[in-house]
Amino acid sequence: TRPILVVGSINADIVLDVPRLPAAGETLAASGDTHTFAGGKGANQAAAAARLAGRSRLIGQIGASDSYGTDVLTHAQGCGVDTTLVAAHPTASSVQ
Repeated sequence: TRPILVVGSINADIVLDVPRLPAAGETLAASGDTHTFAGGKGANQAAAAARLAGRSRLIGQIGASDSYGTDVLTHAQGCGVDTTLVAAHPTASSVQ
């Protein structure tokens, strides 16, 4: 069968714990752990397609200025996504 081709965003989601929801305009300091997840609509769709259909290919771009892009690609590849068409921008970040 032919792979499902996905064109879309690839980024890392960083989640911080805060003690409570902030009021409008309020800034809160993070407390506790920081969590990083593979994200981006395109990357998430390609991972789901690979899990369901067995093959998917992702077209997109990651940032090469930090390790997040590599981490997200490693996760996608672990789900069975072909990432050979993903480009790396030398000065962009993969965090959104």
